[in-house]
Amino acid sequence: PVFGYASDHYVRLYAVLERGARKADRCLESLGYLLHCFECLHRKPITPDELKGVSACDACGSRMRSGGPMWLGELADAAFCEEMLVLSEGSALSSNRRLMKLIRLVQGEVGLKTPFYNIDKLCSRLKVASLPTEDVVSALMVAGFKAVRTHFDDRGVKTNASVVKLEKVLKGVAEKGEGGG
Repeated sequence: PVFGYASDHYVRLYAVLERGARKADRCLESLGYLLHCFECLHRKPITPDELKGVSACDACGSRMRSGGPMWLGELADAAFCEEMLVLSEGSALSSNRRLMKLIRLVQGEVGLKTPFYNIDKLCSRLKVASLPTEDVVSALMVAGFKAVRTHFDDRGVKTNASVVKLEKVLKGVAEKGEGGG
């Protein structure tokens, strides 16, 4: 894949197709499963070989559910996104704010092949007021984690923080908001 995204009611993927068994085998390495805990919302990507031995959530001990097989690799190529931005900025497409935002958000997700979390769902679970997406992303980065907004959910964030650490950051942001910032 060089550029993949979800928007409105569809998913679109632009890919470079190459010949060769080894290249096909390398692509298969990016297929796997996503484990999801419906109790604490912890998510974990795993390989097909790991699927058999997993039953309990690392975060809370509840039963994990699996989804897949699915693509767990990159959905875009950073250089391709940059080229799209450069070409778009020099054309009439630069006035299409939605398109430019989409390309920038997808480019920002490159290198962070982690599951995403919806801020509203986590805040509801924590019984705190919903928090601005940018505040959550900034707080995660200040705490030393990688974090970006998702391109497909305005309230979604991709981060390498565990759900436990993400909740700790959310509580911290909520407490700052209550105390006047």
